[in-house]
Amino acid sequence: MKSIHKSLVELHRVNEHPPLVICHLFEKHIALVTEEFPRNAYSATPKEMKKWLDNALKALQMLGEEYDRHPITQKEMADLRQFKRGVFAKSDLPAGHKLQSKDIFFAFPNQAGQLLANDISKYITYCLKTEVKANAPINCENITSDDYQKKAYAIVQKAKALFKEAGVVYPGGADLEISHHYGIDNFFENGSTMITVVNRNYCKKLIALLPGQSHPEQYHKQKEETFHLLHGDVKLFLDGVPKEMKPGETAIVEPGKKHSFSTEKGCILEEISSTHFQDDSFYSDAEIMANRERKTIIKYWID
Repeated sequence: MKSIHKSLVELHRVNEHPPLVICHLFEKHIALVTEEFPRNAYSATPKEMKKWLDNALKALQMLGEEYDRHPITQKEMADLRQFKRGVFAKSDLPAGHKLQSKDIFFAFPNQAGQLLANDISKYITYCLKTEVKANAPINCENITSDDYQKKAYAIVQKAKALFKEAGVVYPGGADLEISHHYGIDNFFENGSTMITVVNRNYCKKLIALLPGQSHPEQYHKQKEETFHLLHGDVKLFLDGVPKEMKPGETAIVEPGKKHSFSTEKGCILEEISSTHFQDDSFYSDAEIMANRERKTIIKYWID
């Protein structure tokens, strides 16, 4: 019986995780055969029960962990690396250059210490320490990196909370667009989050500004917009003239009219417009226009 208890403890350890909400219970009678009492037909002997528990434990271990991953050995990492493509320069790249997708290609075989294809992410920016010639490998020791995935995640959570506070609903499969005009580190001062609901001959967007946030001045050559304040407070500037908006109020922004807006407590704006084109946003600040990485698109952000 001690061996059965040991098997039960080990089986419970492997299958024990706090998030589990479903419990599977198995009942089995165990017969201790004596000269006076034989085993009945629905009971197992301790030996049979021990074998059953050991097989159950083996099955769980073969299936793997639901909430954790088994430790990866150094040999496994080394064996897998040979099947990964390395990152190479398409053309001559100068020192200080920030890598973009147009600058690189992936190819076999990779070299020791080389940046790999699966290291490339929209959340990570790489900057070269020294120049790299065309078709040369890009080595990890020759780059600096900035990973802003956690920063983007924090923005997503704050935007979701604001939409929830406002009671504003949106399509389940919509992407969340984060505009960080002066870089993601300055997002909470200058930026916005936006959901495009529809973009056809007509367009509808939901724009969220967090408390204390501003959206820099811009204009459109083609698009005409109507801003409808759904929640919070907004100060809208049209060609430099301020307009305080309250929930329920609207404001029309005609093509060519420069506009910017800011909020003290946070807001949700509904933007209703003609078709939005990617090349139809012109910012007054040349620094923003030169920033080709001022937007991050987040998919699968809705719980």
